[in-house]
Amino acid sequence: MPILDPLKEKAGSFYLRKSKRSLEQTSGSNFQVANNVLLLYVCRDEQHYKEVKQIARSIQEDFGVKRVYRFAYWEGPAKQAPQFLTNRLDSTFITKDDLNWHMKPVKNITDLMEHRFDIQINLEQKPCTALSYIMREANSGMSVGCNAINDNEALDFVLELAPDSTLKAFWSQVHLYLGNNVIR
Repeated sequence: MPILDPLKEKAGSFYLRKSKRSLEQTSGSNFQVANNVLLLYVCRDEQHYKEVKQIARSIQEDFGVKRVYRFAYWEGPAKQAPQFLTNRLDSTFITKDDLNWHMKPVKNITDLMEHRFDIQINLEQKPCTALSYIMREANSGMSVGCNAINDNEALDFVLELAPDSTLKAFWSQVHLYLGNNVIR
């Protein structure tokens, strides 16, 4: 099966380029005026999970955002998903089992797509086709990510980062710009 993964990624990238993001409800925002924030990430291990959880807590405590929703993608099958990844009120995850043949999420995303988010932030610094589909299809006012995800068309605010940047460095930049109440 892993032999087909590069082919699936290429097909996913092809179909992703053909899909267009709806810009009719796009609006600039910052953390001071946001009520709902969506964090997208690929969960690698428990330490990474805890870092993202801490970022969500920081957004709520520092800026008073009412709801910070964490959406994770686990790159393995559902049977191999770790125990710490559970579906809760403020977080959910999908696995490879939830994707179609060209890496588009088709299962376990209906709740996510029904909500309106003021800001969605892709915490990844490497391209991920599954998260790029979510970025384009989620109902959000503003999309934020870094230049390395190669999907700038889906982003309203692009952060330029060095290729070897850490999640902590990325978060400090997001915190700096979206935490500034002058920027709207």
